[in-house]
Amino acid sequence: MNTKTVFKHFLFSAVLPVVFLSQLQAQCTGCTSTITGTVSATQTVGAGQTLCIAPNSVLQGNLVINGGTVCNDGTIANASIVLNSGTITSAGLLSTTLFGISSGTFTSTGTAAVDSVDGLGANIHFNNYGVYTGTGLRLERANLSQSSTNLFFLNAGTMTLSGKLYLMEINATNTGSITTGNGFASMSQWVYAGSFTNDGPLQVTGMFENFDVFHTNCRVIVNGSWVNLGIVTGPSSSSAPCAGFSVSGWADNMMLFGQDGSYLDMCAAGGYFDAGPPPGSNITLCQCNSVCTVTTSTGSISAEEIAAGVFPNPVQDQLNVEVSQTVAGSVMVYAIDGRIVYAGDYKGLSKLTIDTSHWDAGIYQLVITAGDQVFIRKIIRN
Repeated sequence: MNTKTVFKHFLFSAVLPVVFLSQLQAQCTGCTSTITGTVSATQTVGAGQTLCIAPNSVLQGNLVINGGTVCNDGTIANASIVLNSGTITSAGLLSTTLFGISSGTFTSTGTAAVDSVDGLGANIHFNNYGVYTGTGLRLERANLSQSSTNLFFLNAGTMTLSGKLYLMEINATNTGSITTGNGFASMSQWVYAGSFTNDGPLQVTGMFENFDVFHTNCRVIVNGSWVNLGIVTGPSSSSAPCAGFSVSGWADNMMLFGQDGSYLDMCAAGGYFDAGPPPGSNITLCQCNSVCTVTTSTGSISAEEIAAGVFPNPVQDQLNVEVSQTVAGSVMVYAIDGRIVYAGDYKGLSKLTIDTSHWDAGIYQLVITAGDQVFIRKIIRN
């Protein structure tokens, strides 16, 4: 399976999340049972079992994994998910109000909309390569007697949370784009038992809290306040793109900030207060204004060049979609249960008008593709 590169740019969070996805169909194999059509019964998957959801099929019942494997090429919708042990791989659409993890691996290369993820255990792997939206995401070690070496978080796609991203003693990596609406916390009960490595856009609304080891190669945007009681490091060379923090409120450093000689910039509109050891010698104040970008074969593409105008939203009778792209692509709209309610094609610099008068009131997912780029926007029908 080919893994595409994540398109990194802070501005996309204000327009449309963008991600180069791996092949959307996981092409499930080794299935011991397969869901076709729409199934509403609760599914329990034990050790040695592989439950597959076929393309264009929908699982609406609750899902419990006790050592088995779930492979989703279709839709999991309106179900609660409990992963006690085992594996979930989703290349389709996953929409759930509650996702509990005590042990196991979750990997999404498709579209996931999860109200709440609560992971509490000693062996958790959470991987997002697709487009992920949710309220809050919390992963942590279950108790102090358990090793934290098997607790991992990876975001290589686009993740947008209206709530908080909370990681307790997790080995975390971001190579994609993360936006949170109510805070970010990388915490530790032990002495720096976890870490967070940031190689992509990270935008936090609310409090940024680091009580662990936080390494960034990008400038982190904090629309709130910032506090460090752990270790913060950055690039080891001044020739690398500048990295650090842009904070709209106050920033309070009480531990180690660049003491390893790394190059970091701090710009806090509400003031920067340092109550810890003297910061490193390569710390600058308000000198960095870079953003994380990636250069494609056609050069660096701005948000304005690929942004799609979608209006009005919420919508009643007619939805307008303007696509500023120079290549052909498709526009699809999915209902929350996975049904396709609209499918159409477009060419560059075109405008589509979609009749929504027959849609039921509720939430829909607009998916615009251009080659291997995928644009997602939530649509509300009043």
